[in-house]
Amino acid sequence: MTRFKSLLFTLLLTFLFCHTKAQNQPKFLSTQKLAPALKAPQAVKQLMADAELAMKVKAYSVTDNAALSPAGDKHDYYSWAPYMWPNPDTKSGYPYINRDGRTNPQTEARSDKPLLRRMSVAVNTLALAYAYSKDVKYAQRAVTLIRTWFLDPNTKMNPNMNFAQCTPGIEKGAPIGIIDSRWLTLVIDADDILSSAGMISQTDHKQLQNWFKGYLDWLLTSKLGRSEAAADNNHGSWCAVQIARYALFTGNETIAKETVNASRRFFDIQIDSLGRQKLELKRTKSFDYSLYNLHALIALAQIGDLTGIDLWHYNAGGKKNILESIKFMAGYADDKNPWPFQQIAPKAISLGYEDYDHFSVYYPYDLCSALRIGVNVYQDKSVLKVLESLPKESAQANRAALLYPVE
Repeated sequence: MTRFKSLLFTLLLTFLFCHTKAQNQPKFLSTQKLAPALKAPQAVKQLMADAELAMKVKAYSVTDNAALSPAGDKHDYYSWAPYMWPNPDTKSGYPYINRDGRTNPQTEARSDKPLLRRMSVAVNTLALAYAYSKDVKYAQRAVTLIRTWFLDPNTKMNPNMNFAQCTPGIEKGAPIGIIDSRWLTLVIDADDILSSAGMISQTDHKQLQNWFKGYLDWLLTSKLGRSEAAADNNHGSWCAVQIARYALFTGNETIAKETVNASRRFFDIQIDSLGRQKLELKRTKSFDYSLYNLHALIALAQIGDLTGIDLWHYNAGGKKNILESIKFMAGYADDKNPWPFQQIAPKAISLGYEDYDHFSVYYPYDLCSALRIGVNVYQDKSVLKVLESLPKESAQANRAALLYPVE
């Protein structure tokens, strides 16, 4: 832990003194990396249907939520921990108790989390739809959503998570709440497309970078951010993804490299000798959480591609690596081989994103996406065989077919 705190201090110094030009930041998702439309017609068809839904998504803002943070600032992001429920043994319902994997609808109704999630997915969907159709209406709507959430002085979110995943009755933000903002990486991917095509103004692009500079600063300096970064499980993984991704977006490649380098620790402590995400196996939705953490490691490897660090083949001589983790999960793609750990919900095989509202288009952390990455990156035949065994209707329409093309 002492070594990791030292690393965080180094990252902070780097953030304060490194002045890499932001306009030269590497691209993460460019149109050149997307599958040609003729190679994935069902996925393109689904994307365009999704985009029409996304066109109907309102321009969300944290100021829309009637529930204010304990600080009383309507620009603060505010959410309740999703798995906290009233205590059945007390008249008041306090203190709330944790029911892992079971989302309390009341917490969602009072939280900015669903708004942030819908905004991020909509922006990403619209930008991809523009990339494939060249219809400017999608790009224009994406920019409107970005301006409302991040840039407009009347509606923008403060760049921090001081009040994320509060527990009712305590009303203090928790380090684990930072995972709420992982969805914002989808916005940055969208900006890569929009800015490359000249569909977002330089002023808006630079202001968006400045917002993420502020948020990165908060992640590196706040007590909540430092605590989350030190976590060993999926929370630490996704915090590293965010730090590295936001650093790249804002032109600070040094922090991105240092974060990706340090993320090797996740491979060493999270993956066991069978390729399992061992820290996630105790969860009530252990299949989904295993995939969830695996996708964080994949995201770190993708960022590593842009910083000259190969995480795809880290620990390649054994089982503690991305490919072996994908292959382990692939072994449970159907019910012929039952998942041997607790899983209280249907497994995330190939999913659209089901929200509490009408907007149901995209869930990026499913097995189908992981399998496509296994083939796209490693050309692994055993993984390809499992991918081809998935129900064709859903697998071919899955957005992963666009993001991770398979020859």
